Amino acid sequence: MGRSHLAPCCLSIAGRSARLAIRRPYVALPERVRREVFASYRVACDHCGAVYELDHLVPLCLGGSNQAANLWPQAYAPRPGATEKDRVERYLHARVCSGAMELVEAQRLIASDWRSVWVRIASSAAWKVVVAGVALR
Repeated sequence: MGRSHLAPCCLSIAGRSARLAIRRPYVALPERVRREVFASYRVACDHCGAVYELDHLVPLCLGGSNQAANLWPQAYAPRPGATEKDRVERYLHARVCSGAMELVEAQRLIASDWRSVWVRIASSAAWKVVVAGVALR
């Protein structure tokens, strides 16, 4: 399998430690964009950071973008919520970077049914490996 299946952030760090391979790049979004996205979902943004995360439907590490169509307010509660989705993102990213999953499949799973991935990995040994920062083979 060639490198074309890797998520964009895997390409720049190939050969470095697996711990680096699961970090996603941080890109600060302008406050204007944040407010527009929250408003488009009719979510009051007075204290939005405490209750919601401005989330990428398809995360940057899996080839997503900062375009408004890929952004949405995700609540932290009830569980599974934003924190759990972040964990699913790291899990899928590790699978893509290790070559165990195609990028297009990870994108499909995160965009369409991330909760089922969370249920599957929440208590598995595989999840504990990802939490420790080791990409899966």
